[in-house]
Amino acid sequence: MQYRLLILLCLVNFLSPIRGQSIWEYRSNLSPQILQISSLNNFKILALANNNQLFISTDSCRTWSLFTSKIVRKFCLDKMGNIFILTNKIEMSSDQGETWHSWSTELPSTVTPTSFCAGYNGTLFYSTYEDGLLMSTNFGESWASTSLKYDSPELVIELNNYLFAFILNGSIFHSMNRGETWKIIKRAIGYTGVKNLIADSSGKLYISCLPSITDSITIKLSEDFGETWLGIASIPDANLIFSLDQNVVFVSGNRSDIIWKLWKENFDWKKVIFNEGLPEKLILDGFLGSDTKLYLLFENGEIFRSIYPLNNN
Repeated sequence: MQYRLLILLCLVNFLSPIRGQSIWEYRSNLSPQILQISSLNNFKILALANNNQLFISTDSCRTWSLFTSKIVRKFCLDKMGNIFILTNKIEMSSDQGETWHSWSTELPSTVTPTSFCAGYNGTLFYSTYEDGLLMSTNFGESWASTSLKYDSPELVIELNNYLFAFILNGSIFHSMNRGETWKIIKRAIGYTGVKNLIADSSGKLYISCLPSITDSITIKLSEDFGETWLGIASIPDANLIFSLDQNVVFVSGNRSDIIWKLWKENFDWKKVIFNEGLPEKLILDGFLGSDTKLYLLFENGEIFRSIYPLNNN
């Protein structure tokens, strides 16, 4: 009888792989320190270090090699797989860095951009504190000013031919003419500062924001292109936000609550990844890889990856 109990206990422990195990694994600590990290495709990952060198990993952040000998100040990717880098000019590669092409030796501004991102069909956005948002519709060959003159537009996203941007004071703007003119969304959505903005695969907009005196809701949803907003959850310090299939994932920047997932059927939030096993450091950046695992970059340069894919229910 005692032997049967012992065998049963061993079997229970064997069939409970998550119990007692960390759900995070250490990947690497690239030196010099990483400032920007992004998933290219097919498990290839680019990382920009603080010495202006661009590195690539082909084994999910385990090892790194120099991607280009160019001095890179910023980089971004578009949906077609093109890579754009900002050196002393803007250069583009359509073959994952094998060859590079540039159209002009002059940058759209003499000021280092606060954001540099790619949109659809060759559209690039370049924003600075002094110039506001600049736009190119021909892969960076020529640039034009836009009506978005506010300081530091942090992000530009595309949704059904509309463009959305937000700035650090919490205002959200949208453009209905491919970025030529911008209009502020003046809606009483009850936030004091937007921290992130995404559009999911079904066309809904989500923002994470700071709580206000009269509104503690920090996660809001719009299903009508920003006209109206619905408060759906209060998640502390949700700095990073990602869209994963039919779910939205939020990451807390201070590690108080690491990962939350939204099930869209009933807005049921579930904490699915915990902070056990992570360093006591601030989260600077992150992304969902091709393996649907979550990668987090910490202020000390360490990179951790979730062991289990986030779409494993």
